Amino acid sequence: MRIGEKRRFRRDPLKYIDTLRRHSGTEVLRLPGGGYCVRGEDLAQTLLRSPEYNTGKSGFFNELLPTRHAQVEVGHAVRNFLRAGLPRYRAELPRAVTALPASSRWPAAGNTLVHRCLADLLLDPRSPARTKGLTDRAMRGGVVFHAPRAWQ
Repeated sequence: MRIGEKRRFRRDPLKYIDTLRRHSGTEVLRLPGGGYCVRGEDLAQTLLRSPEYNTGKSGFFNELLPTRHAQVEVGHAVRNFLRAGLPRYRAELPRAVTALPASSRWPAAGNTLVHRCLADLLLDPRSPARTKGLTDRAMRGGVVFHAPRAWQ
């Protein structure tokens, strides 16, 4: 992979992936830095549900959630927590949409909406300013994770 590819990927990952997708006939796309992107939701679901892919320690959660079972349990708890607060989030959405600039780019606009609607859930309002700043930075810049191994 050439250095220019890495630069283009860092500058605008979504544009890079979209361009790569249009010019590639393969179902699995290799990204700069060792990551992979799969084409199509069926293949993604197959990959994510595969026991082969979900064996061993998680490269993302590491020791925090070492098994797939623990990850699923946390996922269900988070889903139930979000459902319980749904009326409050629905009420906040119109205000958040109105506060967007007249012209905004996707997915940044989507990240901003989620952040504004779920801010109290994502981080306790009494959190230190530095922690809030890190959350804002993650919301604006995104979070990228590279899998330690490719599924085959």
